Amino acid sequence: FLFLKGKRKEKRDIMILTLVGFFFVAGIQRFVLGEIGMGLLYLFTAGLCGIGTIIDLVNLDKMVSAYNQKQATEVAATVKMMTK
Repeated sequence: FLFLKGKRKEKRDIMILTLVGFFFVAGIQRFVLGEIGMGLLYLFTAGLCGIGTIIDLVNLDKMVSAYNQKQATEVAATVKMMTK
């Protein structure tokens, strides 16, 4: 999973993990996006019986954008602290 090392996540990579989760182990995409609680819920409920995983596929853009925005905000705050 070398493509998951960076802070920024690509929509394609999260889509692949969501599809893997749909057929094998649900919730992988949530763990990668840092949503451990939802990842565990998906893991133990088979992706909320598959419905949650389908919803994740539909909302993929929003999920990835929100994660990347959060990471950018954290990096900007760190840079700001370092320049003081």
